[in-house]
Amino acid sequence: MFFSGVLRDVSEVEIDKVAERILVVDDEPSVVAACVRALSRVGYVVDGVGDSETALSRLGREVYDLLLVDLRMPGQDGLELLALAKELDPHLSVVMITGYGTMDDALKAIRLGAQGFLLKPFDPDELAEAVQNSLRRRALLRDSLRLQTLLPLLEINEALRATDGAVSLAQRVLEVALRETGASRLWLAMRDSSGDKLITMASVGNATDEGLLPTSVMEQVIETGEPVWVEADGSLHSPHSGTGDLTQARRIVALSWPLLMKDQPVGVLNAEKARDLPPFSQLGLELLSLLSGQLAIAIENVELHQQQQALRAFNEDIIQTMTNGLVVVDETGRVTVFNRAAATLLGYRAAEVLGWPLREAIPGAGALADIIEATLRPADQLPADSSQGEGQREIHPASAKYVPDEVSVRHRDGNLLPLVVSASPLHDNDGNVTGVVCLFEDLSEAKTLEAERRRLDRLAALGEMSAVVAHEIRNPMAGIAAGVEYLGKSVPDDSPQKEGVAMILGEIERVNRILEDILSVARPFQLKLSAQAVPGIVEGVLHRHQTPIKNKAIRVTRRYAPSLPPVQADRERLEQALTNLVLNAVEAMPAGGTLDIGLDADDRWLTITISDTGPGISLDAQRRIFEPFFTTKTRGTGLGLAVARRVIEEHGGIIDVTSEPGKGTTFIIQLPLPTPGDISL
Repeated sequence: MFFSGVLRDVSEVEIDKVAERILVVDDEPSVVAACVRALSRVGYVVDGVGDSETALSRLGREVYDLLLVDLRMPGQDGLELLALAKELDPHLSVVMITGYGTMDDALKAIRLGAQGFLLKPFDPDELAEAVQNSLRRRALLRDSLRLQTLLPLLEINEALRATDGAVSLAQRVLEVALRETGASRLWLAMRDSSGDKLITMASVGNATDEGLLPTSVMEQVIETGEPVWVEADGSLHSPHSGTGDLTQARRIVALSWPLLMKDQPVGVLNAEKARDLPPFSQLGLELLSLLSGQLAIAIENVELHQQQQALRAFNEDIIQTMTNGLVVVDETGRVTVFNRAAATLLGYRAAEVLGWPLREAIPGAGALADIIEATLRPADQLPADSSQGEGQREIHPASAKYVPDEVSVRHRDGNLLPLVVSASPLHDNDGNVTGVVCLFEDLSEAKTLEAERRRLDRLAALGEMSAVVAHEIRNPMAGIAAGVEYLGKSVPDDSPQKEGVAMILGEIERVNRILEDILSVARPFQLKLSAQAVPGIVEGVLHRHQTPIKNKAIRVTRRYAPSLPPVQADRERLEQALTNLVLNAVEAMPAGGTLDIGLDADDRWLTITISDTGPGISLDAQRRIFEPFFTTKTRGTGLGLAVARRVIEEHGGIIDVTSEPGKGTTFIIQLPLPTPGDISL
């Protein structure tokens, strides 16, 4: 049942007329009966039927003031009945009732001429009020006509919001206007880019055989900015020529109306009716007048919007293709712009950062947030912990319009990233700070290059020193060795002094090896390149050092890819580098562990990995591990890894280290693979 309460006394319902005739159409008999009963009680003459066919028969034989019809019915639905009923009686008031109507249904019903809606369930008061209001509107014919004039404008406004191009917009507006004005053809002509001629921008309907609006008429409208119309007798009229007043014309069959932008005519809206159709109604002419004004404004807005969108896309493209990171925050400190470079440098996606305060979105960017907050507001308004970012740093005053600084932030993966940062406040027209734009550049490569330059400077100095060392130390050491060997010949083999002689000679040999390592790090050396099978070199190194490997109970695992290509290498030098790395791994596992050797290759590189399960290396030590004389061992010289790096780099390769304290260390070597023509046997 669709009535939620008991019927009120009929005296409580105020109506203007009690003699209007109403036809109720619904496929549910209970609804028909309830509506007939409720409306009869308040004085209306009410008939009820259960289908559209019976309703059309009644409407064809009798006159009704209002049709109350269900939207969804078997056979012909309410919308179809509405259309047919309006053909029979254009002034018939219609109220639609439905339990599950959509906005699309509502728009269709309005276009067909419905004046009201009732949503099920409804009570008698709502029913009486809907009927009463609809009949009142019917009585006010002028207001009703104006309402019908505005309905297509509402639809056109929907088109304006949904359209992204001037041509598409004009086409949709003309489609609506064609239906509402009853024109045979509507078309829009605009000046071309040169302004010399008119081109058709959009057109709907079919051209009339008579061709009532020649090009000369449209050119006249463009020149004068005044409309021109054709009446049924074929005569032309225009306010400019003094041949007519559009407000007094009643038999217009064609009309050319100017489109004005900034008071200048830029186009013409044209409408024609075929000879066998009645002239335009006053309502249709009023609608065309309104459309021309709205269409001109809308086209101008679309063009401005497209220019704005193009400029915005251009600016966005610049922002996103910048190599420097860019972060913009609003006056509340929330991120509004976060470009691709910033996402790459800091390790966070834009979607994770936009709309959040930078300090909350990226915990490791405290120093960057400090600069932004200092630029955004005075220092005495900053949060108490605003200076607790990476590496206690000074906050610049907000009065500065440009705040350059060098800071360190933490990447998402935990690595520290050196940045040079500049920030500037954004202001509105009143000078109020509305946000901050912050630019930052990664200094990692610059600092790496600087570190490499310093390393090369040290190697150059070491090279100069090594020549002195070779001359001033090796020659005396050679004399000492010769003297000790000579004295040793006179010492009996069973004498305790024989052991001392051997120890001295061993230490002399150790000094010579250290000197050789120094020279290997510092001075250039000539490689004797030939095609070498790396697995064979690795196996030779492991074989020569199997004794310390077995003594420390170290398990060796091998992961060799099949069919590894040869590399161009100096076998002796490469063995020296791999020996240093293997011994380094063995010494890192005094209580045993696993030594893992991996060999793999792609199109460009042969990769060697040497991993141990020792205590690992701290991050600070990793940064310096290849520096000459840097060591974490109690008796190390700090030259083994420096020599390995020098050998690998002389081969055009790369060596790197990854380690995590407590989980072991991996050295990664990449040697370039030669092209077939480069291989020498």
